[in-house]
Amino acid sequence: MGMTKKIFVLVVTICFLLVVVGCTPSSDEAQIELVVNGFASALSNQNWSKARSYCVEGSTYYDLVDQFEDLFSQAGDVDISFDYNINISNVSVNNSYATASGTYSVVISGGGISQDDSGNITMSLEKVNGSWKLS
Repeated sequence: MGMTKKIFVLVVTICFLLVVVGCTPSSDEAQIELVVNGFASALSNQNWSKARSYCVEGSTYYDLVDQFEDLFSQAGDVDISFDYNINISNVSVNNSYATASGTYSVVISGGGISQDDSGNITMSLEKVNGSWKLS
């Protein structure tokens, strides 16, 4: 498989995975927004360990980060740019569980290929030891 085809497959896989599946504020809603934005920023910076730190270990999002890390490592020497943004429009908290919904956009480029995607997203969170984590 040629390098361009590998990069295209990588880009399509990342877009698919995103659809399937990121100071201490005083309110739960503000903390949740910080977690979601921190997760998205860590993914964009390809800081896999930081992205995992925003997730409940073993959760869907935690596993998603592992999959991203594996996919990016398969790209080898190809420099891949990954810009992932989430805009939260609604946060709903129910005791130790919450959902954050809004829109996402992602732009992935590298190896002469560029792909972008956007849509609606709803993320589940759980409060673990006083901190919100993606679950």
